[in-house]
Amino acid sequence: MVGLFGLAAMLLLGFDDSGLPLFGGVLLGWMILIWAIRRLNTDRLRLGFIPIERLRLFAVEGLYSVRDSLRGNNSIPAAVLSLFIWAISFGYFASIVLWLAGQDLTIGQTMGVFVVFFVGMGLPGMPGGVGVVEGATMAALVFFGVPKPQALTLILTIRFCNFLLPTIMGLTVLASVGGRDLLRNARQRAAEHEAA
Repeated sequence: MVGLFGLAAMLLLGFDDSGLPLFGGVLLGWMILIWAIRRLNTDRLRLGFIPIERLRLFAVEGLYSVRDSLRGNNSIPAAVLSLFIWAISFGYFASIVLWLAGQDLTIGQTMGVFVVFFVGMGLPGMPGGVGVVEGATMAALVFFGVPKPQALTLILTIRFCNFLLPTIMGLTVLASVGGRDLLRNARQRAAEHEAA
């Protein structure tokens, strides 16, 4: 996500005195973070400030997993896969904004709206960022000159693609692998639990 911020800033601000140093700073920050995690000594790690034992064990296992994935050449396939997934995500986002809606935005402006959209998804609030994402994305689109009615339609189209299409695909897969049996078994377990 931090790399996206740097890339969006570079695209928005250009390769001049403001964009390139920011992108370089983001890359340097990632290099320092990876260097620090690779040298993390989890044997001396104390997580006593976490009050629940199971949560503490979960945190330690997570740190082991991150440390082990960044050692050797394991981090390269993960980084390439992550970059590929973000590129696909940006591709469908840009195709909706630029081609389907026919907006006259540059790639840098579209990247900026993309970053605002996904940062809004990560902010705490309603589940799925409902309300927060729409407001932030609409502000970004209006900032770049998209009229408010078109911006709202565009946001609703993007949300439709984010939620409804994967839900339909998921329900189709669930039905094809015996979803009715899974639901029936879950209802039976719930009824047995209530009876006990």
